[in-house]
Amino acid sequence: MAETVDVYEAQLDFWELLQRAEQGEQIVLVRNGRPLAVLSPCAAANSERAPGSDGAADQPSNGAVPPRRRRIPGIDKGRIWIAPDFDAPLPEFEEWEERSIFPDLPDAK
Repeated sequence: MAETVDVYEAQLDFWELLQRAEQGEQIVLVRNGRPLAVLSPCAAANSERAPGSDGAADQPSNGAVPPRRRRIPGIDKGRIWIAPDFDAPLPEFEEWEERSIFPDLPDAK
């Protein structure tokens, strides 16, 4: 049977309750005698992730957001190539660039 703890008491002893949940206990948080939430162990916290797994199988089905994977700098090095002229003017806009912005004023060239 799960132990019930008042929300106010849970605020005071939060870290102790987390440790107990980590050890497998299930704790029901109540407010004014009515159940409000359940603090229980997470299955993913007790198991190690296999090396190289993408975590897709670990996604919870209850709609909870899985923890973000740690980013690895330089993982895509050599996979991305940018053309040397990627920021060169496009030929379609040469005529537009030569037009005056203010046609009524004399060119300042």
